[in-house]
Amino acid sequence: MSQTHADNLTKTDTILIVDDTEDNIQTLSILIQHHLPHINIISELDSYQGFVRAKQDLPDGIICDINMPFMNGYELTEMLRNNDSTSRVPILIMTSQDPDVNIKINSLEAGADDFISRPIDENELIARIKVMLRISNVEKKLRRSNENLKKDLQNKEAQLSIILQNTKEGFWEYDVKSQRIILDHNCLNIIQEDSIMSDLHLEWWINRIHPNHQTLFKQELHKYQNGEAEYFQAEYQVLTSSGNWEWIWSRAIFSSDNHRLIGTHRVITDNKTEYIKNEQLMLAIEHTTETIVITDLQAKIIYANPAFEKVTGYSQSEYLGKNPSVLKSGEHTDSFYKQIWATLLSGKTWEGRIINRKKDGSLYTEEAVISPVVDKDGQAINYIGIKKDITDSLILENRLAYSEKMEAVGRLAAGIAHDFNNLLGGIIGFSEISQMYTEENDRLNKNLNMILKASHRAQGLVKRLVLFSQTNTTGQKMSNPFEIMQKALEILKKSLPNTISIQANVIEGEALIKADPDKIHDLIINLCTNASESSNNQGVIELRANEINLTQQLDGIMGVINPGAYYMIQAKDFGSGMSDDTLKTAFDPFFTTQEVGKGTGLGLAVVFGIIKEHQGNLRVKSEVGEGSEFTVYLPTHKKAINDSEPETDKKTPAKGGDEKILFIDDEQSICHVFEYLFTDLGYTITTTNNSDDALELFRKNPNYYDLIISDLSLPNMNGLELAKRVFKLNRNIPFILITGQHDLQDQNKYLNEGVTAILHKPFIKNEIAIEVRNILDLRSKE
Repeated sequence: MSQTHADNLTKTDTILIVDDTEDNIQTLSILIQHHLPHINIISELDSYQGFVRAKQDLPDGIICDINMPFMNGYELTEMLRNNDSTSRVPILIMTSQDPDVNIKINSLEAGADDFISRPIDENELIARIKVMLRISNVEKKLRRSNENLKKDLQNKEAQLSIILQNTKEGFWEYDVKSQRIILDHNCLNIIQEDSIMSDLHLEWWINRIHPNHQTLFKQELHKYQNGEAEYFQAEYQVLTSSGNWEWIWSRAIFSSDNHRLIGTHRVITDNKTEYIKNEQLMLAIEHTTETIVITDLQAKIIYANPAFEKVTGYSQSEYLGKNPSVLKSGEHTDSFYKQIWATLLSGKTWEGRIINRKKDGSLYTEEAVISPVVDKDGQAINYIGIKKDITDSLILENRLAYSEKMEAVGRLAAGIAHDFNNLLGGIIGFSEISQMYTEENDRLNKNLNMILKASHRAQGLVKRLVLFSQTNTTGQKMSNPFEIMQKALEILKKSLPNTISIQANVIEGEALIKADPDKIHDLIINLCTNASESSNNQGVIELRANEINLTQQLDGIMGVINPGAYYMIQAKDFGSGMSDDTLKTAFDPFFTTQEVGKGTGLGLAVVFGIIKEHQGNLRVKSEVGEGSEFTVYLPTHKKAINDSEPETDKKTPAKGGDEKILFIDDEQSICHVFEYLFTDLGYTITTTNNSDDALELFRKNPNYYDLIISDLSLPNMNGLELAKRVFKLNRNIPFILITGQHDLQDQNKYLNEGVTAILHKPFIKNEIAIEVRNILDLRSKE
């Protein structure tokens, strides 16, 4: 096994490709000759011409497509199998259909040796062709061996008769004219018949042959009688009198008078059964996705299946006779390998994970089972390793673990945000109340103002914490593009090389975009990563983002960009740039201008898909050697009142009133703050910490209150459930929900239930007072 089959191939090895599509033939020819340049490729576009060509050239292997006009791949395979000259040529069937079990079964029943489906795995195809050529070479050797045997039989007919008398093989004689067949005692024993039946007609013998083999027997006999073969031989099954099927190998040659055929029968059932089992086992080993490696006792590789080549990247000529240590990754200590050998030398099986290194230098992890192979005396003769590449599975496990971890962090952040906003509500509220009792230039007033500014900074910190924890999105929602840009910039500063400088000019605005924040984040990362790679990871990237109002129509990559309000994201580099031809395919999946192994070609394709999904557009300016400028336009929407940012310097006092308000919050400090603030504005305030108490108060007099304000997160009965029960008593009562959750999803769900508005904690005195006044004024107009 020190020399591979590929080493023995010569230009005389020929493969015939039969396919009705010229492009398919050309693609296969290029691929095969790239890996096996010594192979001679011949081809035919027509099934029948392919059959004629096969008989004419007798190729070493045939690749044919299933779906062809006039005569499909199955029919062509059957014709080739039924023809004497091509019956033993290996055939590989190829299809573009889904490779279901029925297609494979039909291919094998038609007589094909192998099967492969498109799209073609290059390594798999080459491996299957090598197997096909191995089979062809074995057939050639067998034919040469049989030719030598035939010559020996012809020259020593008399000696053969003497030898047969002293062997357990059965002797038979066939008279061509009378078509009578004579079986000796051994032959009769094979089929368990009496000696009286020794003189029989040929048809009687043929009827004892298995139906699937009768045609083969007749063809081989006819071929020899017509001089198309130098001797007669056939393997087939015959039925014994006990009802069993025995495999028989028949051989014969003409006697000197050319009127009689003289030969032998040998029972080969045991050998044939073992051969079939071994053949099936090898077929399974050759096609399994697990790598199987067999070494000798000195740990030199004597066999490895195609999966080993596919996983490691090493060819047969590179690993045969070598130690598996060529795969050592350097990730394990010497004691790790000593422990494996200690287990094997003790006659036990070792199981575990091994980190190995492929030919290209990349690492991969395998689940391995390595065992000694022992003979009948219990002595080790080989070692066999069965291993499975679990690298992708480990990556998925790590991603799942990371996802679960971030989900937990998200829940923690949401909980912290809610509780922290409640605390900030008290701090901000009592600070504003205290300011009401101080003069503007008073030292205490200034101190309180500093407390308020610090509280608002803490409020922003909570929002960023929630934004950071959002690893999963539930789809598009109204989002702040400025916050998305800020988060992306933080990641870019850490991920891009130090040799790249980002000059960012990101302007905060009032508008929102309807978007999936994670995907917009990915869009920005991909744009800047592409700019960095185009600049060879050196120089400057200019990143701009701001709200714009287009007054005229522009041409975009995805069609015209109509006038209107947009959020513009622009990334400019000063790298290699692109020609007009390159720009036409720049957004195609897997297109890249990078060297092989550098860049996936998916960055701009991802950008294109995200922009299209968000109903946006894109413009590109690029010149070779001058760099590129990508400008993204995303439609914007006006920011709702409830999403406005806190304004700490807003001094315009809110209008008060004399209405009656019921306020519910489980935080006592929030209740006190609200009561102080709104009592000063003239309102009559009733507060409670319990939703059940609030419902009872309202049930006693459903028309007494003009407005209800409730925290969303309440024990026993939350704010939304309270609102539903209140509406059953008085559908017209305005109901405001307040919440400390800045990432509250699907606010429309609450508004559709009849809730008037949703406000976020911590609320600012003027903001909530203005909102309350607006809602009450709107009710009075109704």
